Formats: sequence, C-alpha cells, structure tokens
Amino acid sequence: MGIIEGQKSLYFPRMKTWVCALALGLLSTGGVNRARGQGAPCIDGSAAGYPCAGIDLVDRLTCAQLATTATNDVWGWEDPVTGVEWVLVGLVNGVAFVEVGVGGELVWHGNLPTQTTSSTWRDVKVAGQVMYVVSEAPGHGIQLFDLGRLRTAPVGPQVWTADAVLPSPGNAHNLVVDETMERMATAGGNVGDGGLLLFDIANPMAPQLQGNIAESGYVHDAHLVRYQGPDGGWVGRDLAFLATPGKWVCWDITEPSDPVWVSEGVHANNGYTHQLWLTPDHRHLLVGDELDELQTGMATRTLVWDVSSLTQPQLAVAHLGTTGATDHNQYVVGELSFQSNYRAGLQVLSLAGLGAGG
Repeated sequence: MGIIEGQKSLYFPRMKTWVCALALGLLSTGGVNRARGQGAPCIDGSAAGYPCAGIDLVDRLTCAQLATTATNDVWGWEDPVTGVEWVLVGLVNGVAFVEVGVGGELVWHGNLPTQTTSSTWRDVKVAGQVMYVVSEAPGHGIQLFDLGRLRTAPVGPQVWTADAVLPSPGNAHNLVVDETMERMATAGGNVGDGGLLLFDIANPMAPQLQGNIAESGYVHDAHLVRYQGPDGGWVGRDLAFLATPGKWVCWDITEPSDPVWVSEGVHANNGYTHQLWLTPDHRHLLVGDELDELQTGMATRTLVWDVSSLTQPQLAVAHLGTTGATDHNQYVVGELSFQSNYRAGLQVLSLAGLGAGG
C-alpha cells in the first residue's frame, strides 16, 4: 500500500482551479486544447516563471484585477443550463465571480461584498445553484446567492447582492454541503461551542437548523457523506467526519437532532488536525495536519486511515512528500488527491497504490 507523488495528472473540469494568496490561476494538464490568456505551457519545469510538472498555467487574475488585496478560498459551479463553468473566489472583502471562457480565459464579473467587515477567513460552497458563504467577520451570518442570476450577468464587473442572509451563526470558519443527504453544516462558529451546526437544505434557499455536535469541541473542517463503504452495517447511514485540532472524529448524523459518536483517530506528533477527505469507496480517510511540518521539521505529511471498519479505524500510511511545505486542504477525485500547500503550490498524489486491502 502507498501513495505516489504524481507527475501524471488527469483533467477534471471541476478540479482545475487553484487560489493562492496573490492570484487566481487556471491550471490544466498537458494536451488540453485551450487557448492561453496570461498563462503558459509547462516546459522544462517552468510555466510563466512558476515551477511545474505536467500541469500548464492556462490563465490568471491578480488580486488587483479582482478588486481585493488577498484571496482565501475557491469553489466552483458548472451551470447545468448553459454548461458554463464559474469560479467562486473567496476574498478578504467578499466573493468574486469568474467565468471560465471557452478558450480557458478567465472573465471577472464582479463581487458579492462581505456582509459586514473584511476578514482573512471566508468559505464558499454550493448546493444546486445556491451559493452559501460564511466568514469569521463578526455578525456576517450565512449569505445565500442564486447562481442562476449569473446567466444574465450584464457586461462588465458588477456589485452583487445576496438573495438572503441567515443571521445565525453570526460567524463561522467553515462550511460543508452534501447534496445527497440535502444537508449543510457550519463549523468553527460562535454558536454551539464552535462545533458543527446541521441544516436541512431540501429547499436550498431556506435552510432549517436540524441539530448540532458540540461534544467534539471546536470543529475546523468536515466531510459529510451518505456511507457506501465496505462496513455493511453502516451502508446508507449519514456520517460526518470532523477535523478538530487534536484528532478526527466520526459521528452518525442520520438523526441530526440526536447525533451518535462512531469513532475517532489520533496520530503521532499531532500539530493541528486541519482537514480531511474520504476516498470515493469510503475505505480510506486522508487527513492533513497544518502544523506538524513547522513543529517537527518533517516533510509534508498525509495521514491515511483505513476506515473499512468504521468502529476500529487504523492508521495505514503516513506519506511524506518531496518538500517541507505546510499542507492545507486536499480533495479526492477518483484515484487522485489534489493538495494545496503553502509553499509548494498544487501537488497531485496518486492513490492507486492504496488498493482495497486496507
């Protein structure tokens, strides 16, 4: 079993954007027929001056071009009516709407301003065509925005307004959505001891609070799934995997008003359990620690837990990367994990070596 630092990448329309603190960049693997705006192909390990391997820089927008001083998050939406792809960029002062043109060019259509004040932290997720936005700005609440409005966007950047705002929680660090279970959750907010607040989004424009998980303390991030893994007794149950500073925790949220603890995991040299994501077969859980590299001097570490038995999880692999960069977030598509890093850009890891044997 193992993870491979991959030079090979595949092209996924929903996974082709990356935001850093200074710019929005559209990335593509070699061979994709897209005209390049402010980008460049990856040749001899460099694309427009940026180190690269197997991924081209297609286009980019600077913070100044997005009317901001820094970015903090990115999500995406593909319009089911037009097929147009949109990049939803979290800014210190709001959210930017960026259209991906047919040739890969990035077109800025303006911003949704922050509900209250600017903040380093903002998070964006989508259910259907509704965008949800939270921030650590005091009194911000949850902004709701109907992305269908972008289909008739006027020419040129606009100042957009939210369709609705939920006042509670007043602030939150993170937001997660699972459309299968029609549920949204906020994490790290000023309600429920910073735990997970669970909302019903059967009507995406009218979320209803269903319950909360406060017993695990502050929650930094989470992954919600309707379980379809190898542990047969749990198939069809709604689960929440939580990243808390000292460990990860799994809860059964099938009855959101009465969550049930399932299991948890703690790794050696824990600095700050930051973010996690399940593989598509729900057999493995990938966990990132934001501070272990800084505190111990180790290379970028990805912790892979075997959760094929949900009640008896086992740490299977502690993969060390090729640099000492601090890892941040990762998302899994098929057998690839797309990882963002503070000083190593986008790293793509192959998970094919994990296999089905745990």
